[in-house]
Amino acid sequence: MSHKEKKLILVVDDIVANLHLAQTILKNFYDVSLAKSAEIALNILKTVPVDLILVDIEMPDMTGLEFIERVLNDPKTSDIPVIFVSSHGTAEYIYQAMSVGARDFIVKPINAPTLLQKVMTIFEDASKKVPQSVNETLTLLNDACKRGVTSEIKTYVDRLRNVHVNKMTDSMLLEITKLTGQLDYMIASEKIEKILHSNFFMNEK
Repeated sequence: MSHKEKKLILVVDDIVANLHLAQTILKNFYDVSLAKSAEIALNILKTVPVDLILVDIEMPDMTGLEFIERVLNDPKTSDIPVIFVSSHGTAEYIYQAMSVGARDFIVKPINAPTLLQKVMTIFEDASKKVPQSVNETLTLLNDACKRGVTSEIKTYVDRLRNVHVNKMTDSMLLEITKLTGQLDYMIASEKIEKILHSNFFMNEK
C-alpha cells in the first residue's frame, strides 16, 4: 500500500498515552491524525478528509457521544464511520454508542489485533458493492436472528444502515440491534418479518 493510498484515521482521546498507543498500532497500515479533545477533532475535520474516527466516549468538556452526534449531523462528515472506545463494556454503553451511529465498539485496554481487525472490516465493507437487494438483506438478517448469529446480524444491520439514513428506518434497525443484544432473537425476527411485509424500505432511496 503506497502512502497516497493510505486511509486516514482520526483518533480522539483526552489521554495522550491512549493516543500514542493507537498511533503505534495503526501507523504501519494507515495515516493517523491525533486529537486530545473533541474541539480539536472538529477543527481537523473542517480541513482534512478523514476516512474513519476512533473516539473515546468519556472525555471532559464534550463527550465522545456528543462529538459524534455533531459529526454525523453534518452532511460534510456524516458518512465517516466511527468506532467508539470505552473502559465500560456494558450493554447500556454499547447501545448508547450504536444509537448515535457508531459502526463498532472496543473495550479498553485496546490491543493491536482487535483494533486492526475492526478497522479493516469497516474499510473492506465500504469497498464492497453489496449485491443483495434490501429485501434480500432483510431476509438474511431475519435468518441470522432465527439462528442467533450475532456477527451476521451486525453485518446485515450495518449494510441497511449504510444505505438508509432516514431516522425512522434507523430507529427500527436500532431496536432490532437492542433486542438481539438482549438475546430476544425471536422478537427481533417478528419485527423484521413485519418490515418485510410492509415494504417500508422500498419507499426509501
